[in-house]
Amino acid sequence: MRIAAFSHVEMTVDPARASAELLLKTPSIQAVLLIACSVLGMAVLLTPLGLIAADAATNPQVFNTLGQHIGSSFLLAAGVAVGLALLSYPLRAGLARLGARTKVRLADGQVFVERRGVLRTEEWSAPLSQFCGVTHHIRATLSGARHEIILVHPDPAKDVLLNLGSRHPKEGADHFAYMLGMTEVQPRTLYQRRRVAAHSDAGPELRAQAA
Repeated sequence: MRIAAFSHVEMTVDPARASAELLLKTPSIQAVLLIACSVLGMAVLLTPLGLIAADAATNPQVFNTLGQHIGSSFLLAAGVAVGLALLSYPLRAGLARLGARTKVRLADGQVFVERRGVLRTEEWSAPLSQFCGVTHHIRATLSGARHEIILVHPDPAKDVLLNLGSRHPKEGADHFAYMLGMTEVQPRTLYQRRRVAAHSDAGPELRAQAA
């Protein structure tokens, strides 16, 4: 789960069933800006090729010129191809965020995650016992500090955002740790995973470090 991609979290608790559901939303304006900038950049890159093609349609001599300067023609085509490849990443990121919603359900000792977006739908689940604990992480952004309450998993892709805000959330890491029957871990646990080899016992090792 890309924690930084979410801008809003709504949580509903059902005491009768001892469960909770979270709805995580991504900002549409960021998705639109990413898509617009990517498309504009691609259009700028393709403009020279379009002008050459338009000229070649009325002037066959263009092909002879390109043939005589095969090296320059290759560099031009290669540069456009590389530029398009680089711009495809923000384009895909924008499309993935556009209208994307992620639902998280915490119940019966399990974490269920369902993410729906324009490009694809992703679902996964994991036992709560596999998670390392709950931490309070402060992320620096252009608009200031952002406080995030994260359910930490040995696999960063399975981290779950529980709460966030521009100030310290009223319901902090200790609240969610108590609610889930887990321990509160230090934020450094998020970064220690980068130094842990990807093997099956990564979870216990991280828990030992957090303790």
